[in-house]
Amino acid sequence: MTHQAVLRGIPSLQLETPRSVRNAMICNKLCDDKQGNDWIEKLALSIVTMYEHAANTERQHGIDQTEENVNKSSEKDAVAGDAVVVGETKEVYMPSWNDIDTIAATHDDDGVSFFVYGSLRKLTPSSWRESFLKGGKCTRGEILGTMYDDSYASVVLPTLNEKNKERSIVQGWIVKYSEDLSASKLKEGDLIEGYPSLYGRERVTVRVHDGTVQVAWCYVRPDCNKKKKVANGDWLVHCRNKNKKDIAQGSSGQNEQVEEFINSGFKEYRGQNDTYGGVGGVARMIDQMVSDCIALDKFSPDRQV
Repeated sequence: MTHQAVLRGIPSLQLETPRSVRNAMICNKLCDDKQGNDWIEKLALSIVTMYEHAANTERQHGIDQTEENVNKSSEKDAVAGDAVVVGETKEVYMPSWNDIDTIAATHDDDGVSFFVYGSLRKLTPSSWRESFLKGGKCTRGEILGTMYDDSYASVVLPTLNEKNKERSIVQGWIVKYSEDLSASKLKEGDLIEGYPSLYGRERVTVRVHDGTVQVAWCYVRPDCNKKKKVANGDWLVHCRNKNKKDIAQGSSGQNEQVEEFINSGFKEYRGQNDTYGGVGGVARMIDQMVSDCIALDKFSPDRQV
């Protein structure tokens, strides 16, 4: 549920309540009803406080905004960690693709910028995004290349001949860091992207949406599976469309899973380590659950299962 909520753009968190706290809430013989109610009030307040914190954190990261809204907002700090997003306040001149390499050649290549298009870009639910973007200045941008869905977002850069023939564009963000962060961010990015075994790393020319042209590192996968091309070159939009399709097909998919379960003879789930496998697997699991409930609830008949 937590993962589904985040993918739908809803701030979310997951809590595990220790048995000691649950014991305290069910008013056992060590505490009276008032103390038990105090525990429930404390837990409720804690949940509200933690959710407000999670919601505020994700709101700062733009989880409840579309990229279009972030991009059109007035110039202010809408951050990912400490990453500043520069919003567009007016229409700007965008250089042509024929000119960008020439323009890029006139700029200093300081090597401390990255073009990110998949799980490292803003508004994605990946756990490593926040750490990587922290300390960087983020601006929308695009490069020439072809994107594929090979479990992960995968970009293949065009050859010189392809640059002149077809203009397949990849959407993303350029993230610029101060020079003192250059080495650590390069090391962090390489670790996240599995460089050089999973992804390669190339210098690319980025047409930035503020009208400038910059050169940046980009993680690419020229040998990826090319069966599923992402035609719009936008990984976030592609994932949202897939999610909507999955939701639309959800009921029929569930029916197929139920039918498969019936046809298999109601094959039992034995857990990752076959915890309840062997003789009486599911029955043993249910017996243990009932035993736990009785042990926890025996001091309060109203809470018996």
